[in-house]
Amino acid sequence: MVKIVAYHGTATKNEQSIIENGFSLSTGTENEGWLGDGVYFFCEGVPPEPFVSAKKWAIVEAWDNKNYVYKYSDYSILEAIISVEPNYFLDLTTKDGLEIFNYLRDKYVENTRKAKRKLISGDYKDGHIINDAVENEISPDFKVVRGNFYIKLTKEERIYNLQFRTPNCTILAVRDANCIKDIAIFEQGNINKII
Repeated sequence: MVKIVAYHGTATKNEQSIIENGFSLSTGTENEGWLGDGVYFFCEGVPPEPFVSAKKWAIVEAWDNKNYVYKYSDYSILEAIISVEPNYFLDLTTKDGLEIFNYLRDKYVENTRKAKRKLISGDYKDGHIINDAVENEISPDFKVVRGNFYIKLTKEERIYNLQFRTPNCTILAVRDANCIKDIAIFEQGNINKII
């Protein structure tokens, strides 16, 4: 088994429900630019420490970019152990994982061409390709996917809509909630005491 210590940042009001009932799987177009459907966590890899990235995420997710206010003031960082069999783990931080992803990307383009669908800008989002491969049984049913990404983790990055290519964190998309074990509160805080 592959076991990974991972961190999830959220509003404190969500923590009890998550601990009692588990996480809700996030689906849809919002995740297609990252790793597709799943519960998202930060893990070891690209600096800073994953709990620091989870804290930044919890704070920046509170930021309302339209009204320039924080939607909530109390945040929590939850720690969990992600446990998955190696055959169901797609690790895009390794050469082998990238070779698999490149194969899936090539298959996506080939199948799109065969179906005579027009390739539209935006179709090449990593998560879309992963979702498509799993749904169309081109790949194993990946339960956990790991990758290095640039994610806007400060309100300034969101206000100015900054876009970078160099990763600033390592994330996991856990597609199967049964892989998430031992959820615990790692840290709680108040945004107003930090900013």
